[in-house]
Amino acid sequence: MASTRKRSASAYLKTGGRLDDATWAALAATNGQLEKTAASVPSLGALPGNARKELRSEAYLGGASLAKLQTQHVIAEATASQQLSGYRKLLDKVTNFIPVWVKIATALCLGLGTMIGWKRIVVTVGERIGKAHLTYAQGASAETVAWATI
Repeated sequence: MASTRKRSASAYLKTGGRLDDATWAALAATNGQLEKTAASVPSLGALPGNARKELRSEAYLGGASLAKLQTQHVIAEATASQQLSGYRKLLDKVTNFIPVWVKIATALCLGLGTMIGWKRIVVTVGERIGKAHLTYAQGASAETVAWATI
């Protein structure tokens, strides 16, 4: 039952947007499963590993489907669309995150890599990218864009 539901909802996301009764039923069942799982635990951390993975999978499926429904303007009523948008943002918080330790590890690796390989980076950027020399205006423009980006 669950695999059929997931296949139907996934097919809606993968196809050009064919929305039929089976898709609506699959989306309703996905939402019901999310509600049931969320109501059974005090926090996401209380779920065991497999259940947490399953919840995130369901949340992604539901959120992506809602986003596609909204881009196709299937839900025309403004109030319902706003409620679905709020619900989708909640679902996205469950799936779209980066743990703090991953951010720190990435920053450390980038910093160490730059410290170790700085000369190669400088030579590549300074000499190998773009053989033509820049005019003063082009150089100032490049510096301004780099400053604004950073």
